[in-house]
Amino acid sequence: MSRSVLSIAAALALFGAAHAGITVRHPEIAALYGSSQPEAATGFAELGGFALPKNSSYLQPPAEGKAEQVVVTYQSAGEVVISWVVGHSAVCNDLTCAAVPMAPAGSDVVRYGTSRSSLKARAYGAGGYYTQDYYFPASLNVTGVSDNTQFNYTSGRIYSARLTGLKSATRYYYSLGDDDLAWPGAALQGSMADVSVSVNATETIRKMGLSNPDLLLIVGDFAYANIFDFRGAFNYGPVVSNGLTYSYQPRWDTLGRMLEGVTGRVPVLTTQGNHEMELQLDGSMFKAWLSRFGWNSPYSKSQGTPFYYSANVGPVHMVSISPYVDFVPGTPQYDWLVRDLSSVDRSVTPWVVAMWHAPCHYKELECHRLAVEPLLYKYGVNVALHGHVHGYERTLKCTEDACGTVYLTAGNAGVGLNTEFADSDSLTRFSRPTSYDTASNCTRPVVTNATLVYIAGGKICPTRDPVSGKYCPDTQPAWSARREAAHGFVTLDFLTPTRAVIKYFRNLAPDGEATESVELTRDLR
Repeated sequence: MSRSVLSIAAALALFGAAHAGITVRHPEIAALYGSSQPEAATGFAELGGFALPKNSSYLQPPAEGKAEQVVVTYQSAGEVVISWVVGHSAVCNDLTCAAVPMAPAGSDVVRYGTSRSSLKARAYGAGGYYTQDYYFPASLNVTGVSDNTQFNYTSGRIYSARLTGLKSATRYYYSLGDDDLAWPGAALQGSMADVSVSVNATETIRKMGLSNPDLLLIVGDFAYANIFDFRGAFNYGPVVSNGLTYSYQPRWDTLGRMLEGVTGRVPVLTTQGNHEMELQLDGSMFKAWLSRFGWNSPYSKSQGTPFYYSANVGPVHMVSISPYVDFVPGTPQYDWLVRDLSSVDRSVTPWVVAMWHAPCHYKELECHRLAVEPLLYKYGVNVALHGHVHGYERTLKCTEDACGTVYLTAGNAGVGLNTEFADSDSLTRFSRPTSYDTASNCTRPVVTNATLVYIAGGKICPTRDPVSGKYCPDTQPAWSARREAAHGFVTLDFLTPTRAVIKYFRNLAPDGEATESVELTRDLR
């Protein structure tokens, strides 16, 4: 990607892992009824941060055999992976009734080229699927359902094909299988996290698409399937029965349809959030995210894993790390991060941008900050992008010599908004950890099998206790330059090796009108 200006659009819609689960009714929601968003808001449910109108087209799958839920994942200059779904998903109440999804012959091919009328190049995709199992507790008082009733979700067939040899600054067109629909491809960049399935999210996605970014970063918390039970009913606990959590997987399909208008033409990079954990009986987690997004990330090129990897995107070295995989010195992720950051060639990628889900100064994951922040400063990471907190925040460079990282939280794409931020001044009940050793009050991930991990319980500072999901307007610390609870998104434009512009867009503002525009400069070090 050799454009002189690289644009990163960040649209993050967050819902905290330990939030009380009641969506805040915000004046914006009423205002959206008359907005230009594509989904009619009539019949809008009380769960404003999680619901679509019942007649929404996103809730309906296409005709059997048609491609849907298209995602273009960035790999490197001249290379992307396209993924798509063919065939309808299925849910049933024992482990054998959901058949292996089938797809018509020819569903595995991508035809592409630089002219819509001449798609001569071919790439073929490997097809697979995943299943998700969970129990339906008798405590929900559904007739005929007991604690030993187990349900199974089987996805449609998910294809992934790698396109190589693409030229920069060139528009490509492609079609999937025998589908007549051609999707335009382009070299673009953007960021999004905690999207949810909601009217608010459809408006954020629409507006972000209008910004024409060069890359879209999806920074965790996608569909919030884990807080909906088998009926598709909002049921935040998350309740665990016989080792399994709620996980209404059809929300992943709906989200894929919502996103594909952007993700089908704008290359993406993703990371996982707390709502992607989705515990299974074998101890595995993140199965849906890995199947739909994670395994397509460019982790092998940087010798990482789907949970942590890097990629050069034009003038930017992008780094994705995870607080859900062990991160302290001596662990594989920490050692990988040191190797990766220490090898950045600033003459090639003068900017370094990192992303992970929970904000660095959000004390729920203080141990992660203690381990990672010194590396960000040592190696001159310029910007860190986050979700998880449902609002917008931009920090100052948090060091005395002004060489530190600017942290951007844009957790405001679709779900209910926070009205108070859980920063260090808010935590009065929990002792604050000062190190990441096992003797301190610090949460660290634990391995549950060879590849998947999760955070052990007991020492996370919950967002609902003591701060009740609020956004802290009276105690905003000196390092925070701006905070507000409003739906919207963020863009980053990298103009030169030393100049970039951060823009924040509210959904309620006219299309293309930035609420905030701030220039960011980089010291030559």
